[in-house]
Amino acid sequence: MGQLQRAEAILIKTINTGETSKLVNFFTREEGLIKCNAKGARKSRNRFGASLELFSWVNIISYRKEGQEIFTLTTCDLIEHLLYPTSGAIRLAYASIPLELINRYMPLHQSNEDLFDLLQNTLTIMKHSEFNKLPLILWYFLLHFTMLSGYQPCFTMCNNCSTKRRKKKYFFDITQGGLVCQDCRGKDSFKVKSDILRLLYHLQIGSIKKLPEHNIAHSERHFITELLINFIR
Repeated sequence: MGQLQRAEAILIKTINTGETSKLVNFFTREEGLIKCNAKGARKSRNRFGASLELFSWVNIISYRKEGQEIFTLTTCDLIEHLLYPTSGAIRLAYASIPLELINRYMPLHQSNEDLFDLLQNTLTIMKHSEFNKLPLILWYFLLHFTMLSGYQPCFTMCNNCSTKRRKKKYFFDITQGGLVCQDCRGKDSFKVKSDILRLLYHLQIGSIKKLPEHNIAHSERHFITELLINFIR
């Protein structure tokens, strides 16, 4: 016998199915990542309205039968559009990365309320922040995503020999799990500037509502983003 389940959710992906429906991936507070079939969602007149847009923060009711991975979406009530399709290409590009990571790496039906709060806060702050703050907000999310997943990098000492970071040259090595000293570096290690390490450390221990100031060159911002995303992968 089936049952109805309520959840608070953020819409992270949609795929068109059939002639009029959508397959919708939600990240929910109550049970993590779930997939729902939204029947008739692409009809000009449908019961979901504008609630099934990417970045929508919603309350949903889904119908599920035991053993089914894909549920049937019955109700979707909009709380807030955390971002809009008109929010600008740069803002949307930054905001899409957290959604893609959660959709790719989080298992189905595994609750993680802290990650839900992190995602909701990240998107809300991205919506209202100046463009120069967007990289910091993304890096904060990536660092805390690793913390909540149980494999965060350390920026204060060598991951291999535990030598504390001082004035020595330090390197980042994904195969060794993060920061390594000059003596422990391997063929896949690459040097990381001390000001980048300090910034990442302060983002790791700080609050998303009080981001540190930085003078990271524009050319190095892509490097930091790729470093953190590759660490997650």
